[in-house]
Amino acid sequence: MEMSLRRMDVIKKKKRKGFTLIELIVVIAIIGILAAIAIPRLSGFTDKAKIATIKANEKTVVSALNTVYSDNNAWPADLSGTVALLSGDFSLDSTKLILTDKSGGTFTWDATAKTLSTTSSVSGFTTMTYTSATGVTTP
Repeated sequence: MEMSLRRMDVIKKKKRKGFTLIELIVVIAIIGILAAIAIPRLSGFTDKAKIATIKANEKTVVSALNTVYSDNNAWPADLSGTVALLSGDFSLDSTKLILTDKSGGTFTWDATAKTLSTTSSVSGFTTMTYTSATGVTTP
């Protein structure tokens, strides 16, 4: 009798090598629920980071414009002179009045009004305008 009890314990231990199907399904369901909660919360962070980058880049472009102004005592007719003062994150279009950055920001220089308009397709971004006469950026 004792032998058969030991044998049954050995058989039970041999059969129990992994997780049951129900245990695996429960774990997968819990992971799915956690992912469904976390993904919507995390998706907004990338847009916020892009907006912060565009705002910082706008300040960099304004600083470059002010540097060109202080060197020449005149506002530039286009943005070609400011590109040399900027890092490689910007590209100038063929009109030399529009700069774009890698974050999706577009910086348009109006030489007549002497204003820099910043726009973007990133959701939640508000168009900003820098006016050289006042030195103020307005959203």
